[in-house]
Amino acid sequence: MVNRYIKFKGFTNLDCEFYPCHEGIKKDFNCLFCYCPLMERECPGPYQVFTDKYDNIRKNCTQCNLPHDGIEQSWRFIQMWIATAPAWDKTPQSRAKIRQYAQLVKTTFDHKDIEWATSQIAGR
Repeated sequence: MVNRYIKFKGFTNLDCEFYPCHEGIKKDFNCLFCYCPLMERECPGPYQVFTDKYDNIRKNCTQCNLPHDGIEQSWRFIQMWIATAPAWDKTPQSRAKIRQYAQLVKTTFDHKDIEWATSQIAGR
């Protein structure tokens, strides 16, 4: 059962017609960020770059579970990155970009949040 004081941080919609939408999801999958607020920001989540039928460069984030991986963890992840990451430059992801923006996060957030985010990135 989710503590009633943290429900604003997320929920799991077991009745959603698309659930489970990602493979390997945890029991406390966070559906709050069904559409990731980092879509137009730099982020460490695994993504591929593609051009849509209108010639717009987009991210394909279907392999990313970071905004869904546990209610508490995903809330912290989104809060850390959205507060610090600049707009996405429409280029493919690289380790150098992740390291650069992780430095911004490290100067802004506490050790517990950074430890969790680092373990998520290193786990890939």
